[in-house]
Amino acid sequence: MLFSVVIFIILGGYYAFGVADSKYASITTLTLQPRNEQLIDIEKVISGVSPNEETINTELQVIKSRALLEKLIEKIDLISDPEFNTRLRQDKSFSAGQLRRTISTVLTDLFSDSPIREERDEAARRRMMMIETVDELKRAITTDYLRDTYIYHIRVTTGNPTKSERLANALADVYIQDQIDQKFIATERAITWLADRVAELSIELEEKQDLAESMRAQLDLVNTDALEIANRRARSLRTQLENAQADLARLVAQREALNQANASISPEDLALQLNDPFLDRLLSGLNDNDAQALELFENRVEELRSSLDTDILRTEQKIAALRPSLVQVEAEMATQSDDLLAFQQLERDLQSTRSLYETFLNRLKEASVQRGLQQADSRVLSAATPGLPVAPRRTRILLLSGVLGLMFGAGIVSLRQFKRRGVRTAEDLETLTGLSVLGQIPKMPIRKRMDLLPYLENKPASAAAEAIRNLRTSLMLNNIDTPPQLIMSTSAVPGEGKTTHSITLARNLANLDKRVLLMEGDLRRLNFHMYFGTSRDASGLVATLSGDSPLEEVITRHDGSNLDLLTGGLTTSNPVDIFASEGFATLLRTLRTQYDYIIIDTPPLLAVPDALVIGQYVDAVLISVAWDKTPREQIIQALRKLETVNIQPAGLVLSMIDPKGMRRYGYYSYYDTYNSPYHKN
Repeated sequence: MLFSVVIFIILGGYYAFGVADSKYASITTLTLQPRNEQLIDIEKVISGVSPNEETINTELQVIKSRALLEKLIEKIDLISDPEFNTRLRQDKSFSAGQLRRTISTVLTDLFSDSPIREERDEAARRRMMMIETVDELKRAITTDYLRDTYIYHIRVTTGNPTKSERLANALADVYIQDQIDQKFIATERAITWLADRVAELSIELEEKQDLAESMRAQLDLVNTDALEIANRRARSLRTQLENAQADLARLVAQREALNQANASISPEDLALQLNDPFLDRLLSGLNDNDAQALELFENRVEELRSSLDTDILRTEQKIAALRPSLVQVEAEMATQSDDLLAFQQLERDLQSTRSLYETFLNRLKEASVQRGLQQADSRVLSAATPGLPVAPRRTRILLLSGVLGLMFGAGIVSLRQFKRRGVRTAEDLETLTGLSVLGQIPKMPIRKRMDLLPYLENKPASAAAEAIRNLRTSLMLNNIDTPPQLIMSTSAVPGEGKTTHSITLARNLANLDKRVLLMEGDLRRLNFHMYFGTSRDASGLVATLSGDSPLEEVITRHDGSNLDLLTGGLTTSNPVDIFASEGFATLLRTLRTQYDYIIIDTPPLLAVPDALVIGQYVDAVLISVAWDKTPREQIIQALRKLETVNIQPAGLVLSMIDPKGMRRYGYYSYYDTYNSPYHKN
């Protein structure tokens, strides 16, 4: 885990100090003007922005717009700057930019169906270069604003503090100038439109004025007063006509009544109907039956009849004269009224056109004046200063690298912990098996098996030598009343250090001036010759049991010690049959009388049944378990095999312990034990 942390920190440091380019950021602060300061109010002609959140967000996007950035590039010639024009850049061999472009090119070639744009001429090449430069520049620019204010920022990040300052201020200037330019363009557009409209209205006004003058000349005598006089005359004629018609109706009714008069009508009724005073005076004579009065009465009636006919004729003539006069007057009055209405409508249109013309003319004058007084909607509140370093954040990179290294190491350890099937501590092994761990033997720093005994001779204070002594002590004290004489060393599977333990334990016992015999019980592999330098074909245990060689001839003394060695020897027989023979049992009984301790190195329990047979004769069984290697299931299986033949192991030996591995997995106490000053390797 510590190694991964160190590696990640080294890689992070290499990136932070060797690969990553330094970046510096400068910030220009601007504010949006809540209102335009205009000398003339022409808001309806040209209006500024409305300072709300949507407007501010829009302005932030305008700042990063392609059109504005192209103006900035042209203003300060960024097309010649390799930082933004990637075609001029010479990237480092393994830089992030080079890697990014390589990946982009590969992905484009793989997944893009669009044809590659060919730069057929210089103009196309320049345009493509401008597009790429704008894209790079846009990545270097960020914008934001302060909530509930009209303040916003332009942040430019480049590899040079002065360049960042210059770009931030230049972009603000270009942005403000663009606002003025846009207002100027809008003003010019408004002036052009207003001028065209004023010209059109001027022509229209002139035409309407000429038409009004012409109509006024034609209607000199026609006015409201004249029309009122004509109206009164028409009313008078209409009244006269109506009166004449009423008189005619009355006269006709009287004549009809007179014509219908007969003898049945009394003179009194006739006089009453005719309403004549003379007839009323004659009625008195009629009452006296005066013939003269009757004649006068009849003559008067005839006179009245003749007078009625005359009045009727005169009234009819009057009506005949009044009717055409009235029609003529009404026709003249209607004509004059229509002409007057048309003239009045023309005057109203003329006034409306004149008012509209004057309004547009005033707007045109105001816009013309405002053209030279344009102000931007924004202003610089705080100009940028030389950029401050913002990347790479070396401290953060190193800390993050350390954290990633720690996480990576922890992940590896967790993965190993999850995948591991072996045991790493004596406590784990005892918990798993329920047996005591009599020894914990570290891995010895030797390359060849032949170096085992010389190493122990030359390093008597080493951790391995001390561990062997501890194993011997634990074994002897395991049954203090009857210490074991015949000891078998085995394991669950090959490669767990059982042979090493057999040899080192036998040597350690021999150093106590004890008579010790080391017997090779693994007749299938015959490994002793690799430790002691003997011949693999030499006569040994098999030759003695077969009667080919006496015991005294096959036992050899190891140089410089009291350790006797009995190798296995070659055989074509089944080793199980050899160990199950009565001859082998007799041999062991004989050896018990000649030696204090007999150590037998046997094959693994799960490989062959040899150890199960030999175990029936021994006093103690040691089972070696390789540190962090032997699967737990195989350890349990080996113990169950012994249990099936009623063999109780004396204890376990945790072998081939890696002290550095113990520390790597967090077992610091074990690591400190093996690296104690008392142990000198």
